[in-house]
Amino acid sequence: MIVGLKSKSQTLLNCNLSEINKAIVLHQGGLVNKSLIKAKFSYATPPEGNDCIFRTTCYFTSKHKCFKYINEYWGDELPNQEINKLKAYYPTLKKINNKPLWIDHKKGFQITLVNDKRTGAAYSLKIETITGKGRL
Repeated sequence: MIVGLKSKSQTLLNCNLSEINKAIVLHQGGLVNKSLIKAKFSYATPPEGNDCIFRTTCYFTSKHKCFKYINEYWGDELPNQEINKLKAYYPTLKKINNKPLWIDHKKGFQITLVNDKRTGAAYSLKIETITGKGRL
C-alpha cells in the first residue's frame, strides 16, 4: 500500500509533490511527468500474471497539496487489500450500499473502485477529499 509519509495519514491526500515522490520511490516507482496540477508516476511491472500497481496519478490544489489520486492496478487483489488496510486504519470509512464506494465523513475523503471495462483485468482506486470536510 502506498501511504503518506505523515504519521497521521495512510493516504497521499494533502501531501505535496516532494512528499509523494518519496513515498512512490519507496515502492520502486518514479515520476514520469508533472505539471502544476498533475503528476504521473509509474512502477516496474512484474512478470505477466502477477497483480501489481502500475501507475499513480496525483492531482494538486493551487497550494500544491494533493486532493485526489488514482492508483491503477493489474488484478483486483491489491486494490481490495488497500481498501481493507484503509478500513482498518480509518474505522469511520464505510461502504455505501452495494456500490464500489467507501466514504469517511469524519476524515473527509472517499474511495472509489473502478474496473476497466475494456481489459477486465485493470482496476483503478480513486482516493479523493470531500470538499469542505475534515483533514486526514
